[in-house]
Order: sequence, then C-alpha cells, then structure tokens
Amino acid sequence: MRCGLILMLAAMCGTAALAEVQVTARLDRPQIYLGETAELLVDVNGLREVTPPELSIPGIEATCRGGSGYANTSIQMVNGQMVRDDKYGFKMQYSLRPTQAGDIPIPPVKVEKDGSAYTGNPLVLRVIVPREQDLVVLEQEAVPARGYVEQKLVVRLKIYVRKPERGGKPVDVEPLPPRALPQLEIPWFQSLADWQTKDVNEFARPLVTDFGNPGFSINNYRQRQFFDEWLIPFRPPRTTVERTRKDGTKWPYYCYTLEKEFRPVSVGTFQVPPVTFKGTMPASIDAMGRFSAQEAVITSAPAVAVSVLDVPDAGKPDSFTGAIGQYTFEVDAIPKKANVGDPIDLVLSVTGNGILEKILPPDLNKQAKLVERFRVHGDAPAVKVTDNTKTFRYTIRATSEDVKEIPPLSFSYFDVDAGEYKTLWSKPVPISVAPTAMLSMGDVLEPPGTQSHTRIGKELAEGILDNFTGSDVLDDQEFDPGLSAGFLALLVLPPLAFAGTALVQRKVTRLRTNPALVRARAARKEALARLHRIEKEQSAMASAEFCGELCKVLTAYVADKANLPREGVTAEDVAAHLRARAVDPALAEAALALVMRCDSGRFGGSELQRHHAEMIRDARDLIDKLDRRLR
Repeated sequence: MRCGLILMLAAMCGTAALAEVQVTARLDRPQIYLGETAELLVDVNGLREVTPPELSIPGIEATCRGGSGYANTSIQMVNGQMVRDDKYGFKMQYSLRPTQAGDIPIPPVKVEKDGSAYTGNPLVLRVIVPREQDLVVLEQEAVPARGYVEQKLVVRLKIYVRKPERGGKPVDVEPLPPRALPQLEIPWFQSLADWQTKDVNEFARPLVTDFGNPGFSINNYRQRQFFDEWLIPFRPPRTTVERTRKDGTKWPYYCYTLEKEFRPVSVGTFQVPPVTFKGTMPASIDAMGRFSAQEAVITSAPAVAVSVLDVPDAGKPDSFTGAIGQYTFEVDAIPKKANVGDPIDLVLSVTGNGILEKILPPDLNKQAKLVERFRVHGDAPAVKVTDNTKTFRYTIRATSEDVKEIPPLSFSYFDVDAGEYKTLWSKPVPISVAPTAMLSMGDVLEPPGTQSHTRIGKELAEGILDNFTGSDVLDDQEFDPGLSAGFLALLVLPPLAFAGTALVQRKVTRLRTNPALVRARAARKEALARLHRIEKEQSAMASAEFCGELCKVLTAYVADKANLPREGVTAEDVAAHLRARAVDPALAEAALALVMRCDSGRFGGSELQRHHAEMIRDARDLIDKLDRRLR
C-alpha cells in the first residue's frame, strides 16, 4: 500500500523542465550623491555556478563583493495534478563608486558558462552633486600629485565645520553632536589600489574617542559586543581657521584634518575617490545655549588624480639595485684580523625610508677595487631587514698580506625629492691580514734534527716509548686485562652509554627537524611570558591597546598549537581549531568569548579598564586548561 502511494505520487508529480537562463540586474537605489556607493545585484537564474565577470563601466569603479548559489523547490496542485517547480541560480554583488556626476549608463552584465553567453538588462545610475552650502566643506588633496613609484605620498582630507552663530557672531561650542554622529565615507581609509600603507587598525586606533563623545562615524565602522553594536566615534585633530562664506564674509571654522601615507608600487594614473559627508549640523544657538537651527548637510570632496612615474633609465648607475627614497650606506668587516685566504664577513647596511624589500643585493663583482684585493664568494648573501635597515652579509677572502683595508664601496639610489640618482661611498674599513703559515715538503718528510731510521729508534724518539725511561724501556709494556668484573664493565658500559646518547640525540634531532612540534611545545611558555609582561605594563596601557595585546597573545597561542601563521587569526579560526581538536565545548566557548571580548575592546573606550586584571587571570587559566587538552 505504501509503495503504491509513493508510485502514485511520483506519477502525479511532473518532472521539472530545464530552467531557462535569465540574467537580471538591479540597483539597491537608482540615485546617489557623488562620493556615495551603490550596490549592483545580479541574479543568474538557471545556472548553479558562475564566475563573476569583471565590470568595466566608464565613470564608475566597480568592485565584485562575491557571489553564492541558491536552490528552491516548491510543489503545488495544478488542474488536479501535483507539479514540482525547481528554481536554482547564482547571485552576485558589486559595489559601484562613481567618479563623476550625471546619469551614468550601466551596460548589461554578460555571463559566460560552458561556451554559452547570457546577457542581462541595462540600468542607469543617477549621480547628483550635493547642493551648495557653507556649513560643512570638504577638501582633499594628494601630495605630491605627481611623483615616482615607491615615493611617499600623503592623502589629506580637511573637514571644515562652520562655528554656530548667535546674534550674528560666532560661538565657540562643540559643533559635532555626540549621539547622532555625522557620517563620513572615506574610500581610502583602509587601503587604496595596491599601494603600501599602514594597517587600518594601527592607523585608526589614535583617532578613536570614547563612546558618548562627539566625533565622526567613518565607513560605518561599528563595535559589536554580544547582541549590541555601536558606531565607533572618530575624532581627528582639530584647529581653527578663517574661511570666506558664500556671502563673502569672513567666518571662523573648525578644521578637522585626516591624512594617511601611501607608497605606490606600480606606475600609472590613479584616482583618489571622492569623500562624502552626511549629517545634521547646528547653524545657530539661542540665548539658552541650545541649537535653535539645524541643517541636514550632504556634501563631498571630488576625486583627486595622481600620476605615478617610473624611475628614469637615463643616468642609472651600475650600482643601482632598486633603492628609491633617501638612504645612508655603511660597510663593516668581521673579523678585522685574518690570514690570507681566511673567510671574512663583509656586511653592507642600507638605512632609509623606502621599501626595503624591493632593494636587491649589490653585485660586489662590479666593485673594481674590491675584486682587485679580495676573492668574492659566488653564493647569494644573507639578507636581514630590521626596522628601516636592510643588511647584506657576504663572504670574501683576502688574496695577499699586503691588504690593509676594505676599500670604499658604492651604493646608488634614486632620490625622489631631487628627481635624480645619487651614489654613496662607504668609508674604508681598516683590516689586518697576515700571511698563512706553511710547511715545506722537507719539514713534512724529514723534520729538523737527528733522525732515527730504525723502528725502535723512532718509537723511543717519537712514539709511546718516549714516556718510559731506564730499563723499563726493555720490559714488555703490553697489558693483559683478564676477564675481571671491572674489565667486563668497561666493555659493556661504553656501548650502553653510546646507545643512550644516540637515543637522546635522535629525540633532539627530531625536535630540531620538526619546527611545528617545537613551536607547539613552546606555545604555553611564550604565551604566559607575554601575559606576565602585559600584566606588569597594564597600568600604562590604554584599554584599546591592552585588549589588542591580549587578543594577540590568545590568537598566537592557538596559531602556534595549530601550526598556523600568527597574522590574520580570527575568533572564528580559534573556534574552528578547538572544535577540530575535540576540545570540551564549554572550554571552547569560553575561549571564543574571551577572544571576542578582547577583539571588540580594541576600538572601545575605557569601560574595560577596571576588568584588565580579571581578563589576564581568565587568559592565564584558559591557556593552562587548553594546554592540558592540546598536547
């Protein structure tokens, strides 16, 4: 009976037909202000997996935010029959950032799959220039606007906020409301193109103020804690300047300045995207000190063009190996006393403000005076980067005892400020080279003095018999050990000691050749040492810095145990690893909660200050418990 019902239902349900592929595009909003971002949503119905295409739209920077597949099945009755409807497809999302105002056409999105192409519908995005006003004015610049690759470039944003007035005169009051934070959308706050810049957390931390204080919201950054979240208030440095209003009168403004350093690593023309401001700002104050008039302000700073040039080929010295910026150059020799042919470490130190990783090792064979007096090993030098210094360690050997110094060596770099190549010369390094002691063939075959040519004579003069005198020389000096217990011990103990030593050495070798095991075993000791240092220095730490350091300790401990790179380990990574190692769920939950608490406190104010000692105790206890389960 049951099988018959299943067969009947199967017969009643029609099979789903192959879905027709349809590409549908839509905007989250058809109209935005210049400097804002719109979202383009693309639905590809009828294909399960799609590679999101790159979009090229004149006047718009389009960035793909990713995509995901979906599938839905529904069954309904049609004319007494059960019909199944299968829907599946792939959704993609793009962020559109206009670089100009006007009605910008968005061409149909074209998707390709298995040799077939499918095209969607066209759209139009209207981009409006904010109305003219003088309550809030944004200005941004790039300095220099035309520079060289790897040259330091500063993007600077200035936010001018007009002082409120009372009775036609400016009033010195805080113009930023603490509750409804004005919103800034700054595309370059985190990164810009492929340029090198400071990590966003390190850059943002000094700008964050306590919750409840006046400031700006930037890029909708929020702090989340459990089920609550708040906009993070940022407060850049402020000065007071005088500007001309629309009516031509002079008026004092508060000027908030935000700037970030970048180093372009590729050549070309780039756009620093527009910056947008939104907020309700006070225009005047009544006699009671209350804001009597407020205005909704939307304004933006236009995009800024930057030209990045390559270093010129003309005038490039042979000793140039990619250093761009400003540098100093030093040379040292270790040791400074050697014999002819002995190895000498030649250390070249380059210190400067450029991208040190891009400086290649200088070719010593191009240093003519050096190769005249020294032989240079062909192996690549050992390279080390510390702070703003890069060192190259070579091996050289003096070819003559007449060598008195390491001659001056040259190092060339491109000075971006002067726009020309410059060559530095190191100071000579005094060294002392002695001749190598040598034995003649005669000294080897017939040493000086009377020689004995008989066997006994040689033994008496040079061998073990030289240790005996008198008639003892003629006695048999052989030793008969017999089979005493002491002799047997002498025979057995050395092999046993050797075997034990071999086992220990094998274990040590295993540890040395297994960095992951060494790292995992040292994780607890290093974590507790770092906790001890934080505990001693916590009184001098801000709450955000304390939480950041504690978070690093916890994530580094888990990374060391799991043999993962320390950088980029998140709270989710911690939870995933502990689950994979079958750690008790309650303990894993406690670890996740503490990491998330520390992570959320990195941008928080001082509310966690009184809990620092408690958090350190929790971290120490957590590491001890985890270490017993992660052996």
